[in-house]
Amino acid sequence: MIVSIALLGFGASGTYLSMFLKNNTNNEDQENEKRGLLKNKYYLSRFSFLFSLTTILSYLIFNLVPFDPYRIAFDKIQFLYLFIWYLGLTAPFFFSGVCLGILLSQKSEKVHIVYFYNLVGSSIGSFFVVLTIPIFGGEKLVLLIACFGIIASFLFLPKYQTDFSNYKNLFTKLSSIFTKFKNRFILVNIFSLILIITLIIFTPKFFKIRMAPQKTLSQLLNFPDSKILLTEWNAFSKVDVIESDKIHSAPGLSLKFPDPPPKQIGITTDGDDLSPITFCDNTKNTTDFLYYLPSYIAYILKPNSNVVLMNPGGGLD
Repeated sequence: MIVSIALLGFGASGTYLSMFLKNNTNNEDQENEKRGLLKNKYYLSRFSFLFSLTTILSYLIFNLVPFDPYRIAFDKIQFLYLFIWYLGLTAPFFFSGVCLGILLSQKSEKVHIVYFYNLVGSSIGSFFVVLTIPIFGGEKLVLLIACFGIIASFLFLPKYQTDFSNYKNLFTKLSSIFTKFKNRFILVNIFSLILIITLIIFTPKFFKIRMAPQKTLSQLLNFPDSKILLTEWNAFSKVDVIESDKIHSAPGLSLKFPDPPPKQIGITTDGDDLSPITFCDNTKNTTDFLYYLPSYIAYILKPNSNVVLMNPGGGLD
């Protein structure tokens, strides 16, 4: 689905460029050529800003629109939700594709250089996500990526809008922002950047990732006493530690076990694959239930063996 969305967005951007945007860079008239380049820079700045905006909006659509693939067979409104998902998630790829297409048409004699920087940026972005997602988490990383779109919007503004070399002090530089620019677009960029940074520092609750109701974590959180103790991210998953009196994981526990199962907390990976951590109390026989599990037969068949058990997360082995 992700690959198809990306290809759909880039394909739509190429169609848009071929139908609605005119390239004036090949005109013989140098003045028209200059205006054409300037127009392209305006487009680049605005589409970069729209990439930033739609990156946040697409995340909110994906997070808040209640599409449930398990209900699509009998709930027809799920088709509408799926369409909204596709439309929202395609938008950032569309606007980034438009920017790339404008650059390729504007610098047609240097296509290899533009394409080189495009691939280098994609490679750096992949490493950037791997390194930063454990620090910021998934929600804040979306906002951080949106910041790069705002920065690109600044950099794509025509030079005469950002050249303050003729001003002598900071006051005149700042005042020129309010008096010189006719469209005030740079003010929108500044305000948006400040707003996004504020959201990174103070992330609202509605921005938190919402798990599907079928996920184990979602079901455990339905219990009144359950609470998440810790949430951490790595390069490929989201790990949650949840506490609840209703967590009792002992698969295959024999009916002959006379006592209630001990207290446990759970670890979930991406909201699923519940793995228990059992509290051990030396004053009580809290681990006696292990002798009533099917896995204990291995210890009966070959006792006192030199064995190393490696199990990610918690577990009972």
